[in-house]
Amino acid sequence: MASREIASSDDEPAAPRKGFKPTPEAPYRVVTPDVKDETRPPSPPPETPPAKPKRPQPIKARSPVDNFLAWLSPRSSRESKWMQPLTVRKSHGGDALLDALDAAPRAATDRPLPGVVLDDGFKVPEFAYAALVDVAASPVGVGCQGEVYAVRRPKTGEKLALKVLLRDVATSPGERRCFAREAQLLARMAHPNVCETMGCSTTPGGLPCLLLTWCASDVLRSLKLNDVADPETRHKVAKAWPAAERLRLVAELFGALAYLHSGDALRGVAVVHRDVKPENLGLTDARRLKLLDFGLAVALEKEDAAAFELTGDTGSRRYMAPEVAKQRPYAAPVDVYSAAIVSAEVLGLHRAFAGLSLEDHERRVIDGGLRPRLQASPRLQALFAALWDGDAGKRRDAASARDELAAVVAADSDPLRATPSCACVLS
Repeated sequence: MASREIASSDDEPAAPRKGFKPTPEAPYRVVTPDVKDETRPPSPPPETPPAKPKRPQPIKARSPVDNFLAWLSPRSSRESKWMQPLTVRKSHGGDALLDALDAAPRAATDRPLPGVVLDDGFKVPEFAYAALVDVAASPVGVGCQGEVYAVRRPKTGEKLALKVLLRDVATSPGERRCFAREAQLLARMAHPNVCETMGCSTTPGGLPCLLLTWCASDVLRSLKLNDVADPETRHKVAKAWPAAERLRLVAELFGALAYLHSGDALRGVAVVHRDVKPENLGLTDARRLKLLDFGLAVALEKEDAAAFELTGDTGSRRYMAPEVAKQRPYAAPVDVYSAAIVSAEVLGLHRAFAGLSLEDHERRVIDGGLRPRLQASPRLQALFAALWDGDAGKRRDAASARDELAAVVAADSDPLRATPSCACVLS
């Protein structure tokens, strides 16, 4: 397009444009913004200097200390892409829907629950996956959600557990959110009987992972609960784990639940584990109990006598509270019931409800009130009757159970008496 010449009609002629040389015939030339000035010769392209050959840089080896600091340093400016905010469940109000996060493949219903994101400014710390050392080639444990690998700290050599989300379930948004929720909960907690996390990261294969306290075993394996029906095995376990030690484990379990339910873990929020069972009770090398696997845990607004429309039939049926099995509203007392059944197995060295089918369990335990027999002092029997009561409103809370257990042990040198082989009674 040819440029247009426009004569100035102003009394004061416009200043000549920079770079334009006026002539008597055309003292001024004004070029509109959308018109190319063809009178100017095109500018030559800038010369690009030849690229200098790059000298190869020596690779600086990182010391174990550097790896350790880089690994533990929090990266609050950016979190792993799979991390999701922590949602606190709000009271159902009668007819509210439930959150689809609670409808993982392990649950039988799909009812979403309204919630609010816990906006406390907390950031889950991250660690550098590449800085881990002595990562085991094969997992030491596999669950329905993840695999656990043994790793070590770069400097101290302390053994830790690396939990990696299974590739088969990593494509499920619900499972990834459950994994993120576990990280959000554990990173906020500090209790001697709750598993700690040092942060989150992503494997080179793109799988979410958590770095956790190492547990050498768990209650199921250490107490050989699947094999104690054999008298010889039971005798060996009773010798390795005397009554005082087993009572301590039970007290530590209720201490961990009291911490979760009280609102001390998350201010003003009760955390319900929803899957208390022997295999989720880790044991350190020093035999300290650690509550594990918060994949089904949920954070609830802490309200007196509040019941929440959570996903029914969630958890393990042997330890499932009646209100969960019947898909009724429930809250923290479900953990107390589960812990009581687990404790009966630990103290009595037998499997609760052994040999019952799902139909038998529904009829005799959920509806009929069948409970494990616990041969113990009258005070201890009365405590457990109040812990596994079929009416959630009549159950004692975890804190009072912890305190009562301490009082029972202090007042009675042998509160368990002789333990039976295996039996159940109606409560």
